[in-house]
Amino acid sequence: MIVGKEKQWLAILRQVEDSVSSLLWNRFLFREFISIVEANPQLPENNYFIVWIWENYLCNASIGVRRFVDKDPRSVSLYILLKDIMENPKILSRKRYTALFGDTGFANDYNYINKGFDELVGKGKDHIDPADVEKDINELIYKTEVLKSYVNKTVAHLDKEKLKKLPTIKDLDDSIDLLVKLVQKYYAIFHAGGIELQPVPQDPWKNIFEIPWVQKKK
Repeated sequence: MIVGKEKQWLAILRQVEDSVSSLLWNRFLFREFISIVEANPQLPENNYFIVWIWENYLCNASIGVRRFVDKDPRSVSLYILLKDIMENPKILSRKRYTALFGDTGFANDYNYINKGFDELVGKGKDHIDPADVEKDINELIYKTEVLKSYVNKTVAHLDKEKLKKLPTIKDLDDSIDLLVKLVQKYYAIFHAGGIELQPVPQDPWKNIFEIPWVQKKK
């Protein structure tokens, strides 16, 4: 039972990692695009195409964030993962964490291992504290509420009741930053190691902006 649930959690976490990396990549492209626009004084302000880029980024990224707080038990979401961990906290135990060091040079360094686990879940605790997981869940729900409402009432379908507050880029950034923090935290608990989620571009993608897009007729 424990092994099966742990395997299920690891599979969900891997999918969540990929989704967060995708959000970070899209944010990187958006920020770089805006920096290119702002650095060019020849571009007109309030250009429709630039506004269109902004609106599409906000919409798509908000949908991406909303998926992490989906409460449908059939879905793969960070909320579902954390809720299951909160209800079965003893699986993520100090004993399990210690076993992760079996093939490393730190297998017998219990001071090092225990210090690492203490920093992640709390000093002296035998397993992850469900109260701490609940705090993470509540913060996740709170930080993403504006984006969730925006998607539910504006993107997924039109709602008769208009939103009292539209999301901002800061709302989006705060939500993404929280997702990164939570994924890194639980990755460390599951794997006793760190993870880098920000993709690094491998090609000179900005080259497209260095050539005219519309060729003038001769």
